[in-house]
Amino acid sequence: MESLEKLWKANAEILKNIERSVTSHCSGQEKFPVKDDWEKIVVAGFFVALNKFRAIQYLMNPGNSQNFFMESASLARNLWEIWLTLAWLNHDDPNEKRNRIVQFKNDSMIDQDKLIQAWNDLNPGEESDSDQWVQDEVLEIKRQFPKEHWNMPRKDKMMEDVTKRDQRYKNSLSLYYKIVYRDLSHYVHFTSRTIEEIDLWPNEKEMIVYSHLGLGINCLEVSCGFFIFITEIWNSIFKIIPDQKFEEWYKDWLRI
Repeated sequence: MESLEKLWKANAEILKNIERSVTSHCSGQEKFPVKDDWEKIVVAGFFVALNKFRAIQYLMNPGNSQNFFMESASLARNLWEIWLTLAWLNHDDPNEKRNRIVQFKNDSMIDQDKLIQAWNDLNPGEESDSDQWVQDEVLEIKRQFPKEHWNMPRKDKMMEDVTKRDQRYKNSLSLYYKIVYRDLSHYVHFTSRTIEEIDLWPNEKEMIVYSHLGLGINCLEVSCGFFIFITEIWNSIFKIIPDQKFEEWYKDWLRI
């Protein structure tokens, strides 16, 4: 448990430093200022990631009487997906970046339309004006764009693209995809690995479920790293945190 506590404290320190920087920038503002779709996506992604990282720290607190390592694994994989989406969208070529942002929005709208259709199938006659607006938007997307621009690419294809553009990940494709995504997926979905990972300790008062220590350490390592990556993308717009700070955090993270 000593290694887990060390990791948790290191993550808490990095989280505190990032929160302090963001809070000082936001002071006195009702809303975080954004100028375009890219900034809106990045700001939303950063703050969703911030709350997920906070939740991981809350669940992973060494002082908890019961561990929630498996539950934290789901959130850690969410952080990986947020980072991957932002990194894929953030293409160096401005035209390609605009196209990817459109593709991201198209994908979300088409997915929303599928949800509306499923809901209306279960509740016929309850269609709303907003439902019709979404359906009209999807028809326009399908009229205006070729099919390959309707949906986002698969995660492995996105990872290949990011790896080609950012040399930091050049030798890490299999690590990030096969280990982070595939490994943590066992705790998002119910598999035989899920069963192997837990110990049950029933007593007359409660049912305690323990996950193995190694999973907890992996969650803390992965979540901190990808939260730093996401923060760096956010900071590339607002220039609040000096670049040397990220270098220090990366070194601290890799030393843990």
